[in-house]
Amino acid sequence: MAWLSFGAAREACCRRLVKRLGAVLIRHAEHWAGSTQLLEWIDLQVLSANQAAVALYRKAGFSQAGEIPHMFKIDGHSFAYMTMTMPCAGRSSSLGSETL
Repeated sequence: MAWLSFGAAREACCRRLVKRLGAVLIRHAEHWAGSTQLLEWIDLQVLSANQAAVALYRKAGFSQAGEIPHMFKIDGHSFAYMTMTMPCAGRSSSLGSETL
């Protein structure tokens, strides 16, 4: 088991860089997972309301595996927590070869 976690700025000036950084990190995790020959899939968790992150993960080949409604309460608002997964073998990322 391995964990990769990162938080991202929400300011408008940083969104483009954060999206590119997210794509690079996902691609790196895919490469590492594929090179180990020990992992069968990659899982991740994301707040369901984070539409930009969910779209990025779907573009990379992840699909929704489950969701826990009302997992978090932030500033008086309830948020669901989504688990997404992608098999390691035979997958291909559609994120391209972006670099920072």
